[in-house]
Amino acid sequence: MAKVRDLTVKATTPGEIAGPAVAITLRVTNGGAKGINLSAAMISVTGSHGAYGQPTTSDPYDPFSGSLAAGDSATGTYVFRLPAEQRKSLSVTVEYVAGAPVALFVDKNK
Repeated sequence: MAKVRDLTVKATTPGEIAGPAVAITLRVTNGGAKGINLSAAMISVTGSHGAYGQPTTSDPYDPFSGSLAAGDSATGTYVFRLPAEQRKSLSVTVEYVAGAPVALFVDKNK
């Protein structure tokens, strides 16, 4: 996990809700021998008391996209609505394609 930032988001698309959130910027490196497609990456976050972060496309949302060649790195930013009391520690899961191993990051120093 590269960076976690607290913020307040504005609703940008129908159905979204404004309010307290976290922006999580992730950096991945393809250590394999073949390229991988990051467009289907699935990112989720769970707060310190078990609440799931509600994904939003509010700014600064900038997800992984396209292919990542072997040896290359990419950065993506994901935004989740999450109450302040849930942000003492975060668990972030990253799955770049269904069925692939899941990476779990835990930030207890937030």
